[in-house]
Amino acid sequence: VEEVRLQAESQAGEVSDPADASPRMLETRGVIARGESLSAALRRQGIEPATIQLISRELRPVFDFRRSRPGDSYRLGRDPDGRVLDFRYNSSPEKSYHLAWNGASYEAREDRIELLAQPARLIGMVDTSLYDAIRDLGEQTQLANDLADIFAWDIDFSRGVHPGDEFQILYERLYRSDETGEQVYVKPGRILAARYRGEEEHAVVYFEDGRGRGGYYRPDGSAIERAFLVAPLQFSRISSAFSKARQHPILKITRPHHGIDYAAAHGTPLWAVGD
Repeated sequence: VEEVRLQAESQAGEVSDPADASPRMLETRGVIARGESLSAALRRQGIEPATIQLISRELRPVFDFRRSRPGDSYRLGRDPDGRVLDFRYNSSPEKSYHLAWNGASYEAREDRIELLAQPARLIGMVDTSLYDAIRDLGEQTQLANDLADIFAWDIDFSRGVHPGDEFQILYERLYRSDETGEQVYVKPGRILAARYRGEEEHAVVYFEDGRGRGGYYRPDGSAIERAFLVAPLQFSRISSAFSKARQHPILKITRPHHGIDYAAAHGTPLWAVGD
């Protein structure tokens, strides 16, 4: 092996001095915990305040660490003297921010990882909710949210779902390559076609025209979107239903309640049911 190495160096025109070899890089990895900032996470691992300040300052043009979230990961590389040589912050499976020393100054950039889409099919039956059914099949619950968005003009998934309802989803699973070249599943992508069979049967297909504009359509060719949504909330519960004689929760008297009241957690998005 030594003979081959020296031969290769001789062909290159010179033999490098081992004393000129780059020093070994010291690596620190971590994940942002709930209620923790990047600064706190790095301090917990013994990183000096000056180093933390440098990272924050140099990356600020491309990323503000006040937007850090639990689960974000990072990797810090330093030389034996403590100089930052390389820092990478991963805010999502497909987006990261990189800081590197080029020998004279630091360069900061945003990197986007291209995700590979592979078609997949999911078939199941509702026991308690669509959310639970998709989670129990091993898929991320974002797929349930996406399906509810598509069928929002036809189905109220907070009160129109019953045990025994069936669904079929043809969709894209998005993958990325890890550092070893292995494909790692990231999240569900676009739904290509879906069918939901409950009290009624609903089906939808994604179609994209020649100009690249896509949308969802029923099998008869009509657009899935109508003038009004069926419900203004996703996966909420009904706190008070339509009634001819309901006891008022505050006045404690019985009178008609000509409406449907929804209850949901703080921060739940609300939709206007019409334009």
